[in-house]
Amino acid sequence: MTNSQKNIKASVLGLILAGGQSKRMGTIDKATLCVKSKRLIDHAMKALTHQLSTVAISGRTSYGYEVPFIQDRRQQQGPVAGVKAALDWVTKHDPVLQGILTVPVDAPLISLDLVSKLCTDLQKPAIAKSNSQVHPTFAYWPIRILPQINQLFTDCQKHSKSPSLLQVADLTNADRIEFDTAEAFININSPSDLAHYEALYD
Repeated sequence: MTNSQKNIKASVLGLILAGGQSKRMGTIDKATLCVKSKRLIDHAMKALTHQLSTVAISGRTSYGYEVPFIQDRRQQQGPVAGVKAALDWVTKHDPVLQGILTVPVDAPLISLDLVSKLCTDLQKPAIAKSNSQVHPTFAYWPIRILPQINQLFTDCQKHSKSPSLLQVADLTNADRIEFDTAEAFININSPSDLAHYEALYD
C-alpha cells in the first residue's frame, strides 16, 4: 500500500446508508435481509472495512457492529439527511477525517476499488457512474460542502421538499467517475430484485 493510499484510508469515513424505509420489502429492514447467507449490512461492512480504517452506519441501529452509529435528525428526508448528519459528526468527533464515502446498504456487490477511484482528490466531491447512469449513493463528499448542504435544506424546506443527492452533486460540481461494470451498483429493493439477484449469481 502506497503512502497516498494509507492517507486516504485514514482520512475518509465510510458510511453505510441504512436509514431507508424499505417500503417495497414490507416490514423487513433491508439491512437484515440475508443474501448468500449474509445480511446486506454484512456485505457492505466487509466491502468498506477492506478499503477504509473507519466505517459508520446511518440507520436504525448499529446491527451488532461496534462502529459509530450516526442517527440523522431529519427523519424521512432521504439519504441527504444521512450525509449531512455524518458530515456534522465528522466535524465534531474526528478532525483527521476530511470527508465521507457513502454506499447504500442494499448493494451486495460493492466494488473493492470504489475508494481508490472516488477519492483521488479529498477536496472534490465525486459520484459513481456506469453505462451512462449515475449512482449518487455511491459517492465521496468532503467536509467543505457542508455549508452548501445546509443551504440546500433551507431552500428545499421553503417549498416543503426534500433535497436529493443529485441536487447535492450538481450544486457542488461533483465529478462523475466512470466504472466499467454496472454489477457493483445493483440494488435489492424488493422481493423480486432479491429473486433475480439470486438467480443470476447462484
